[in-house]
Amino acid sequence: MRGAAPDIEADIEADAETDAETVAETAAESDAAPVGTPAAARAPQPPPTTTGGVTKPATAQPRDDMGVAWLVTEMLAADLVVEAKPGIAAPSLRKPVEDATLEPEGDGWRLRYRTEWSGWSIFGSRRDGPDRIEVDVPEGMGLELDVKAGDVTVRGVAHVRGRMLAGDLMIDGASFVDVDKKAGDFEARIRPTAGKQRLVAKAGDLDVVLLPGSDVRVSATVKVGDLRIRGDGVKGSRESQGIGHRQSFTLGAGTAELELRLAAGSMTLKTEA
Repeated sequence: MRGAAPDIEADIEADAETDAETVAETAAESDAAPVGTPAAARAPQPPPTTTGGVTKPATAQPRDDMGVAWLVTEMLAADLVVEAKPGIAAPSLRKPVEDATLEPEGDGWRLRYRTEWSGWSIFGSRRDGPDRIEVDVPEGMGLELDVKAGDVTVRGVAHVRGRMLAGDLMIDGASFVDVDKKAGDFEARIRPTAGKQRLVAKAGDLDVVLLPGSDVRVSATVKVGDLRIRGDGVKGSRESQGIGHRQSFTLGAGTAELELRLAAGSMTLKTEA
């Protein structure tokens, strides 16, 4: 994982020191549906519970209107690999990791990993290095990320949503994405075909490849940095540098909508459609 802005590290350390507040915030945000989910399709959530002054989110994780059951991750500081595997009925850890738990919850599953913050920095790892957690999930299961720090690799998972504070993220093969990220590099090879989708990053490089079969209207915005668009289905190549860039184009009938936003850094968008 490459370095990130110092203010991001301060955000993460503050978050670790006020874990109860983070839990309460997560509970409030858990009611928000992903981009493109109709309000009528949102299943009601049970209210959060409060014990000893600490608010905990409700445990139900209903399927959304796409019929997707989700694996929800709660990660403080670790590297994560999630891969869809055919022929399995439930997610599983490839090997046990101390302090990591994987449990069924409602219609979905929850992966929790909370470990000591001491010695961990986004500019480096603990002396013994960050833990690496590897999870196999059934085909068709979605992944919801809540990652404070660490590198994340997602392969073959069709639906990916959530947020990251710091670390590199790679998504390969998704057809639905809704991810918000603060710092670190972001690489996505996706095939959007339906719904409103987005990839948003505050700082770092954002590299997106639209795979064959993509059917999407794309809007790409960079506030400060570079924007490059090239590939099949795009007339010529487009490139701009400096401040304030916005480009848009359509592949296929444009059934899906994809919003790409980067505050500062370099965005490269390629099409293989």
